[in-house]
This record gives sequence, C-alpha cells and structure tokens, in this order.
Amino acid sequence: MSLKSITRICLTILPLGVVLSGCPSFATVLPEIAPSLVPSVNLTSVNVNTNQISCYPSSTFSSSYCSIPLSKFVGIVSGYADPYNVNLLLAYDVNNKQSFFFDHVNHRQEIESLNQYFIAEYPSANNFALLPLSVQDLYIKIREDYIPHHNYKKLYHSYIYLYTISALHSATNKCKTPAFNNINLYKNTNLSESAVLQRAMLYKAFTIQYSNAVLYHIANKVDSTYDSEIDLYNAIYEQVLKINPNQLQNIAQDIYAKTNMYAPQFESSFFTLSGTNFGDLGNFACTQYGGLWTRYDYEYFGRNLSGIDIRVKFKQHDTIANTNDNETQITDGI
Repeated sequence: MSLKSITRICLTILPLGVVLSGCPSFATVLPEIAPSLVPSVNLTSVNVNTNQISCYPSSTFSSSYCSIPLSKFVGIVSGYADPYNVNLLLAYDVNNKQSFFFDHVNHRQEIESLNQYFIAEYPSANNFALLPLSVQDLYIKIREDYIPHHNYKKLYHSYIYLYTISALHSATNKCKTPAFNNINLYKNTNLSESAVLQRAMLYKAFTIQYSNAVLYHIANKVDSTYDSEIDLYNAIYEQVLKINPNQLQNIAQDIYAKTNMYAPQFESSFFTLSGTNFGDLGNFACTQYGGLWTRYDYEYFGRNLSGIDIRVKFKQHDTIANTNDNETQITDGI
C-alpha cells in the first residue's frame, strides 16, 4: 500500500502531519524456532507483519471498515497522546546521572521533582484537547487532586502511566539521530554527544520491547470494531491506564535490566537498516522507517511494529460522498 493510500484512509480525528510509512516485512515465513519467541501465541494463525491498513467495503449486513495492526495505529496516534515532544525516559536518564525512571518513581523526592516538571510542562489547551479522554481525566486529577493533597501513591502510579505512554510514542515513532537542539532534554547534563547517543540507543531498544509487552497485554481488550478512529483511540489508552501500575514497573525493570546487560557500546550502525546486535535479544535498528527489531535474521515482527500483527478495526465512512459539492463563486479582487 502506498503512502498516498495510507494517508487517504488514515485518521480523520486530527490533522495528522506525518503518517508512518507502511513497510511490509522482508520475511513471509518465520523459522521453526519462532514460536518459542512468543510463548502461548499460535503463530500459524497470525498474519505476520503486513504492517498495512486494509479497508473493506460494506455488505448487506455490515458497514465499511478498516483493519490495522494495533501497534501501527498507536504509531500513528501516539504523538497526540504524548504532548511533551521528548522521550521522557531518555530525558530523565541523561538529567539524573543515567538513572532508570522506573527504579526511582516510587521515591517521594522524585515524585516532588516530577510534580514540578508536570506543572511547568502542562499541555496547552490545544494539546490537551487532543489527549485521549482517559488521559485528560488523569491530567486533571494529578493537577487538581493528587498534587495539592500530596497523594504520593496516586502520583506514583500516575507517573508510571504517563511515562509508559511516552514509551509507546518513542517505540513507534520515526527514528532520528538525537541532536543537541532540545534544551529541555539536555539542560542538566554534562554528557558528551556519544554518551547521549549510547543512552538513546539503549532506550530505543528498551521501548520497543516494553511497548510490545503493553500492547500485547491489552490487545484482546480492544479487538472490537469501533464506530470511528476516535473511539478506537480512546479505547486503547483507556485500557493502557487500566493495567496494574505495579506490573508495569516490574516488567519495565526486567526488560531494562536485560537490555542494559546486552547493550553494546554505541555504534553508529544502530541508525542504519543493519542495526546493532544486543546479544541474545537480537538486533535493533533505528531508521527513517521507524524502529526495527530482528532476531535470528527475521523481523520480530517488523518495522514500526512492536509485536505480532494483532489487528484492530474501525468503521470507515465515505467522507467525500457526504461533502458539499457546491462550487465556490469567482469574485473580483484578491
């Protein structure tokens, strides 16, 4: 499917400036060892990594609808659910002496620091309106209830959710070599550029795996057909905010520990299709197409995808057919 086709059928909820390109997998068949990579998943019934939006015409008993991989949809909309425009996990790391956010989020001193950042960077009215409804509700509770009443337990859980949403965005977003052009990201660090690149490489590999765990967990809870992309958008993030935050913290710590253990020293090949080897975890790459994770020389499971091709559906409406076709009158002047 061409980028033009994808753009035409993509979200109508928001003015999507950039739509991730859909790239079909190089691999059409998984090796025999593949089932061991994702326990309890029957890969024989999985449409592996088409990574495309497929639309189907209506019939006598059904409406027109589109089907899209869950993580592909998240890749398209994640920028609207995450208004900070920085990788919060990377920002926390480089500004806190290379500390992992999920190791410290339960400390009161850290929560107070996060509160200050939350208030200072509170989304503008326009950005706030784009957030999923459940995330809007969380922002309001944090600002108007949890912070004023020093509810540290609620704040602790809330920041786990917000940084998880940032991780979803970071995992599915297009990849670019980080540049020292964001004062909010690098304001408190004395790290060299190569050191920051090392951390960026580590966190890209981490977020791809973490987002896979999150999206796979909620997949069977968002597999209905929705009346619109808005409904699907809201449903996905509502389910993310229902995940037990303690489980999110624990799985994040486990994935990070393994990723950090296997992470090589920074290699520029990370920003190419060939990628960089992370030992038993596989190869990770960061390219113009997005994140790429390969294992045993097969895409696991594709570009811009954080996991297997679990698809979600939304009804497709012929917006052009219902658009006014009156011609605009020609007038004098400019």
